[in-house]
Amino acid sequence: MRDVIDYLTGLLFLITLSNGQKENVLYDFAKVAEPNVTKIAYFYNVDQTNKSVPINQTNLNLVSSYLTMNTVLNNSDQVFVKYYKTPNFQQLNKSKYFNESWIGTRNMNQQELTTWMQYSQNILKSPTFTWILVTRFCFQNTNDVDLYDYTAIIPAVSRTTYMYVFTWKDKDMNDCAQATFSLNYDQIVCVAMKGVNCFPPFR
Repeated sequence: MRDVIDYLTGLLFLITLSNGQKENVLYDFAKVAEPNVTKIAYFYNVDQTNKSVPINQTNLNLVSSYLTMNTVLNNSDQVFVKYYKTPNFQQLNKSKYFNESWIGTRNMNQQELTTWMQYSQNILKSPTFTWILVTRFCFQNTNDVDLYDYTAIIPAVSRTTYMYVFTWKDKDMNDCAQATFSLNYDQIVCVAMKGVNCFPPFR
């Protein structure tokens, strides 16, 4: 396993150099998220017609958009969604209220948002690296798998479990499935949920 991680680390480093990577969308999210209000971030890709399209799997920073779901104070039956778009992921693009609650994740405090910033700058904790681990562990033929979005969450059932959730689909599936990666324990669940929508909610 150590050899695999060393190989993938070197591979990702070369990809980073070849792409001249400057974007760090996870850092941008954690920088502008509102402590004790922001619950989750969805990172995804849309084309010029605003249709969801698969993400570049070699560099998960190359997305067009992300959204955050936020608590509405004194109203648990609403969610406040903020939208961000390239090229400035730290500038709010628009926002909207929805008359729906969002459960399963809890509000992130400042310390937790700071930890996401630290993860964003650690190649072994980055979304791109962990997705490469997931694909090596879960899929025999990665050419048949499309990645539609990924999220940064801290599940409500766990006090300090930082987790990525990846929404993916292969050519034989009608709907998407989700895989999870626990950053605390380096634990992969290949199919945590089946039959999910391939597009982020409230998009």
